[in-house]
Amino acid sequence: MTVRFDRRGLTAGQVTLTADFLFLLALLLYTGVGPVLGCCGLAAALHEMGHILCCRALGVPVRRLRLSLVGAELDLGGRCRSGAEECLVALAGPLINLTTAVPALTAPLPGQFHYLFAGASLMLALFNLLPVLPLDGSRALHGALSAFCSLGWADSVTTAVSRLLKLALLPAGAWCAAKGNPSLLVMAVWLLLSERERNV
Repeated sequence: MTVRFDRRGLTAGQVTLTADFLFLLALLLYTGVGPVLGCCGLAAALHEMGHILCCRALGVPVRRLRLSLVGAELDLGGRCRSGAEECLVALAGPLINLTTAVPALTAPLPGQFHYLFAGASLMLALFNLLPVLPLDGSRALHGALSAFCSLGWADSVTTAVSRLLKLALLPAGAWCAAKGNPSLLVMAVWLLLSERERNV
């Protein structure tokens, strides 16, 4: 396995950690959120493993996994062969999170780790099921639509739904932030940043 480190980040085999991701990771470790970060990291790793295992089961090649400030992105070696395959690959990650969240509540883990892991898994699954680009819910919607309609129509509907939800999230997030809870606003900004990075 080749390991390369440059100004863009760290690349080990098929996994790339961008410089902004490494900086965020170092900052979080410095602030002492190790247990929370560990549980979130494990939930995210299982999520991506679900996508990768589903790709391998369906014969869809995976070129690399890229971790950046705006999340994880799988680079597939081509499109899925059908809308059903695209839908299955998209839903595999959230499904792994949902199936591991429940048994984690009864796992004999020290402290409150089982609650942290179960909560992180559940939130990651529900968040990713939103039909907003670049989340899994949007890819699943695209796959479901393209299974019954033309690819162009599926692209148009998926993009329109995603943009409408993003526009709705911004004022709702600003209102929640004014009431003392900025989490929805942070999520809306994150989604806008992720779309911008994909378009660069």
